[in-house]
Amino acid sequence: MKQRSIKLAHRRENLLARSNLLRQQIVQQSVALNPVLSTADRLQDAWWWVRAHPEAIAAGALALVVWRPRKTWSIGWRAWSMWKLYQRWNAAGFSLKRFF
Repeated sequence: MKQRSIKLAHRRENLLARSNLLRQQIVQQSVALNPVLSTADRLQDAWWWVRAHPEAIAAGALALVVWRPRKTWSIGWRAWSMWKLYQRWNAAGFSLKRFF
């Protein structure tokens, strides 16, 4: 019985050492992802800020309408056309999900 517990203790030590080594390798290999992950974090923070402050978006839209009314109507018309096209495609059974 003692022989078996010694074997198990030895195996446990080996597994812990290997686990530690694998953790170190993951940390070293994930350094390449830091720029991507930090950009994603910034985008997520920006999205949370926009959701918490919708008045800022409304103020920006209002400023755009006041300073560039023709451009605003142009962008609005394009957005409306794309929305209607999307609705027609969905009604016809086409789905954009297979492309994304």
